[in-house]
Amino acid sequence: MRPLASVLFILALCSGALLSGEEQSVRIYRHADPEMLGRAPDRSSIISVDLADFTRGMPAGLQSPEPTAYLVEAGIIRNLEDMTKNSGKGETQGLKVERLGHLTYRVEFPHWNIENVYRFDPPGPELESVIRDYYSNVYWREIVSGEYANNYTVTVIQAVDLLNPRGTIDYTEVLLAAALVASREQPLWGIHDGLGLLDGLGYALTEAENERAHETHNYREYLTNSRKMRELVLRLLQSGTELSSAVHSVVGSLIQFEKDETLLLPEELIEKGEGDCLEFALFYYDILRRLGCETKILALEAEGDYEGDLPCDFVTVYRKEEFGPWGYIHYAGYGPASFDTWEEIPGHILRDSAYYYSIDPLECMRERSVYLPHRDIWSVSKY
Repeated sequence: MRPLASVLFILALCSGALLSGEEQSVRIYRHADPEMLGRAPDRSSIISVDLADFTRGMPAGLQSPEPTAYLVEAGIIRNLEDMTKNSGKGETQGLKVERLGHLTYRVEFPHWNIENVYRFDPPGPELESVIRDYYSNVYWREIVSGEYANNYTVTVIQAVDLLNPRGTIDYTEVLLAAALVASREQPLWGIHDGLGLLDGLGYALTEAENERAHETHNYREYLTNSRKMRELVLRLLQSGTELSSAVHSVVGSLIQFEKDETLLLPEELIEKGEGDCLEFALFYYDILRRLGCETKILALEAEGDYEGDLPCDFVTVYRKEEFGPWGYIHYAGYGPASFDTWEEIPGHILRDSAYYYSIDPLECMRERSVYLPHRDIWSVSKY
């Protein structure tokens, strides 16, 4: 490790020196000891670096990952996982994240030219040893250990080479990198409170999700699993594949056919992972409605096969544009948008003259049952 640069602003610690939400500098203790995971036995002075100063540095890797005692709350790690679970990358205002491995992320703050790589580790025996060595009082030792339990510590793999840049990272730069993302309140005496640049990530993701939701037609509110359903809709919104093929393929990978006596809503079906033909039809209907399509659900029966009140099948028909061609999706197949009218689709599916009836999907979901009148008032689709 090379010595601290003389250009650093070293302050005497005074009462009330706290970080705030508008804080534009990151601070660490001057006497932080790498043998104690960055805990400083002497807190008489601190090092402060303005975020704007990071624009002068360049990212550089460490020879080996450097663990610290800086704590990051588990909720932040869950947000990083959510942000990168689809493509391995995620972006929100002022932040870019790339998942590099298990609990390992490249984190960029482009405005300040900060590009660091972190691994977030559960607290291990080395940290427990540091806590035990400092806290002789069992009561306080258990309190501090409890604060770390179920949360994570920051291990730095790449940081900004900021102090007398030479392409290598010293321990001061390691701790500056850790403090940038560490939670604002640190439980271990001798670890300066973090800047918490990731603390608002959950709020930012929620705001971004709400913003993206306006791209879709939110015709009703989900009762559960709203994020999972909206992510699916947005995934399909961005798909370049023909719509019926994309929807059928994606839904088929998530849900299996299974007879069910209780009617599940689309947001419940995605959790259970199996449903019957009506539940599939409602699921397709929900997705297609949110994608802005004109959408209907038809109950179908082949002529001559009528044996009771329930139809043998349901199919979801849709068109993307007014006066455009119609397509269909069925749990066992699909047809691209190539039909002049939706009334001709039942006969095409059943390869015979078919009875059909257009049900009310919203009433069906509201009542969790389907109303089907006697077949005498059903329509006929010729093959």
